[in-house]
Amino acid sequence: MASAAYHYADAYEVQKRGERHALFTNIALGTTAALSAVSISLLIRDFVARPSSVEQQEAAAGIHRPRRRGFRIGARPVSGGGAVILSLPF
Repeated sequence: MASAAYHYADAYEVQKRGERHALFTNIALGTTAALSAVSISLLIRDFVARPSSVEQQEAAAGIHRPRRRGFRIGARPVSGGGAVILSLPF
């Protein structure tokens, strides 16, 4: 139902403003998600790379063992975007 107080141009401007706000929100959420993924990957990498107390004691005693490198994280391009690869030994 049309109103005499409002015209199509007014409604169109409100629609365009809403679409612009939605676009800005999507960009902000996407950026937040990407930065969160980077932060989590760096946290996991730091947690895994930190030597345990046993390793510290062995290093102080002069015992050197090869480190087990089972945890891996990486990124790969795929058609239509990218993929984060997380590999954990179990």
